[in-house]
Amino acid sequence: MPARPRPRLLLVLAVVLLGAGGGFLALRKVERPAPYVPPPYSPPPRRTNAAEGPNLLLVTLDTTRADRLGCFGNGLVATPRLDALAASGAKFEGAFCPMPETDPSHASMLTGLEPGRHGVLENGWRLLPERTTLAEVLRAAGYTTYGAVSVEHLGTKTGFHQGFDVFDAEFEGHQREGGDTLALVRTWLDDVASRPFFLWIHWFDAHRDVGAKPPRYRPPEAYLPDARTERLYEERSLPAEVARYDAQLRYLDRLLGDLLDELGRRGALRNTVVAVVADHGETLHELVDRFEYGYTHGDYLYDHQVRVPFLLAGPGIPAGKVIREQVRVFDLFPTALAALGLEARIPEGLDGASLLPLVRGEPWQDLPVFLRSDIRTKYRNTHEAALRQGGKKLILSREIPAEFFDLATDPEERRNLLAAGAAPPEAEPMRERLRAWLARGLAIEEQEIDPDLRKALEALGYLQARPERSK
Repeated sequence: MPARPRPRLLLVLAVVLLGAGGGFLALRKVERPAPYVPPPYSPPPRRTNAAEGPNLLLVTLDTTRADRLGCFGNGLVATPRLDALAASGAKFEGAFCPMPETDPSHASMLTGLEPGRHGVLENGWRLLPERTTLAEVLRAAGYTTYGAVSVEHLGTKTGFHQGFDVFDAEFEGHQREGGDTLALVRTWLDDVASRPFFLWIHWFDAHRDVGAKPPRYRPPEAYLPDARTERLYEERSLPAEVARYDAQLRYLDRLLGDLLDELGRRGALRNTVVAVVADHGETLHELVDRFEYGYTHGDYLYDHQVRVPFLLAGPGIPAGKVIREQVRVFDLFPTALAALGLEARIPEGLDGASLLPLVRGEPWQDLPVFLRSDIRTKYRNTHEAALRQGGKKLILSREIPAEFFDLATDPEERRNLLAAGAAPPEAEPMRERLRAWLARGLAIEEQEIDPDLRKALEALGYLQARPERSK
């Protein structure tokens, strides 16, 4: 009979194994809450008003790149609550903003229109009052509506309060920390009536510190990367600024988790459709070798500025859906109404389309993505417009040659096929389609920015001259 292991030896082995496991876990401490599991899928019942319908929570994340979140493939930062939300609903891997600027992109989300139609082509421009917002539609349907934003130029001076019963946009300075915005939301939830609500919360925390050289990211102290983390990024040829940016995303993940937990404690989460979407991305370091300038958004149309995270979960949204087809942030407006069962209230003439058929796995024709930059900017080398279609991308610029990329083989957009001498067969048809889109013109007039708001935008760095860049 083989000898049995001695108890002392088993104890020693257990301690060693636990120590090894503890050392491994210390490399990356990740909270892993149980994912929220929505009820079994069933199409939302059609309705014309709030009645017993679900709530709608819209969370917009400023300056958040899709590829820097865990659920979109970044293994260097823990975003457990975003990851759990993605697992519990639909994750759109090919979502794009129409302009990589805060106000134009948010206006598109809230109106279902392209920037050329809703009236906001620059930060500080006012949303035209004749445009119908998602909040206005839901308030007319009987919803209580509440909005809380974290930057001044998304406030009442630019018309983003249209349709909200309560809109919190007053604070000292030009922006506020996400935790302070969340505290206001908690206070509002204490007073909200029993009828369904629409809650929009905007967090600005991932936005870069524009005035710093080099740019700095300032999450709360507990989220700042330590020396070991910065070494890990350096080993992967990523600058320290990227580590700080990722840390800010981790903080946003914590804020989202706190908000979802708050709704859960109140028994509201299971009857809430949750949409999380970013207004635009951010160039971190990718342009330094091409233009001697990096850490920017607004004037280039490469994917790191225009591809954004878009998550949708809650009643009627099947879990674990990964959608790779191209979608646009202005598809949010009709999609949200359809998810609430309010298809009959979707206004006519929107540029956006409901994505629920795509979520349900019905046949779908991939949507073209037209992109534009701020056409009044005076920055050199700025892109003008782009078309993303069929796995290809054409970019037209003011001062540099046109660019054409095969995204399947060149997702980083480094090889301009037009510079190789032989233009791909898709290039000319795409150029004609893009030129025709641009030729439609803009159904709006130039706006003067409110003087006080102009000072705020200057303080945030939007209206300051940027460093000169080489061709």
